[in-house]
Amino acid sequence: MNYFVDHQKKRIHHKNFVGDRCGFMDTPTKEREFTDKKSYIEQLEEQNSYMNCPYCQSIQMLNQ
Repeated sequence: MNYFVDHQKKRIHHKNFVGDRCGFMDTPTKEREFTDKKSYIEQLEEQNSYMNCPYCQSIQMLNQ
């Protein structure tokens, strides 16, 4: 799975499901990262207190 990491807000997004509700648009580009390494994501969660985005668990619909 591909991930989109917001280092400013310490959030991990599932790249396939990321959308406007995730609130990453205010994050500068230099604070964003794409990765497919699950071990790296687990490290961010365990050692750096990163959280999974609550909006990236499924496809976002336009009228929600």
